[in-house]
Amino acid sequence: MSASGEIGVFNKKLDELINSKYLLADGKVSEVLKAIASSELLYDIIAHFIKDYDYAAAKAKSLAETGGKGVFCMPEKDEDIIALVFSLLFEIDDKKEDLFALCNKYFYSAEGNQTSYGNFCSAVLVPFGEAVNKTAYKLINADFPEVKKRASGALSGLKIALSEEKIRLSSSRVSSEVKGEAEFILDKLLFYAEVGDEESMGVAFTALKYMNKSVDGLDIDTDGIIAEIRKINL
Repeated sequence: MSASGEIGVFNKKLDELINSKYLLADGKVSEVLKAIASSELLYDIIAHFIKDYDYAAAKAKSLAETGGKGVFCMPEKDEDIIALVFSLLFEIDDKKEDLFALCNKYFYSAEGNQTSYGNFCSAVLVPFGEAVNKTAYKLINADFPEVKKRASGALSGLKIALSEEKIRLSSSRVSSEVKGEAEFILDKLLFYAEVGDEESMGVAFTALKYMNKSVDGLDIDTDGIIAEIRKINL
């Protein structure tokens, strides 16, 4: 399945969770997590954001109490939204956090449990879906705005390394779909280097690294690429 198709599956499962009856929502959380785990792109993006993420501190900051009432505050940055909500959903699925107790404490509505759950979906799940889609499509879409790129000479080593990987990729035995996605990530990695977008470079390189580990015969020299990246003054 293509990366776009995997994102479509994720969106479908997230929509089913958002539109669920609150009594059935618990079981649908695992379907969202499975959609993420089965997508190389989404898995790699989230793995990048949760690495070294202090979930306990972030959760305590976002789920607080004021005057005995629960108050929820969503982080501002997309990467923090993704890391926080994914970790929270993982806790719910692992039965370490009770979804209904969470809704009643931090998203309570006098109109009943379904409305409380709806408040949770609006405040937590909808922004999570938007952040995931924005980050994923930043990698797989080519419609970037015009930006000023750095001088070509500053990236000569990286360009050579990426070019060599494309040549090696063309003669590998992996499927044409895998080749296409790997080439796309290599192109995006160069683009982000050219515009000095260090965060997106990190996401792209992480996606490349995990793809390299999970696909037999891909054999991209990620060590050589990261060595050239480190020579660039971002």
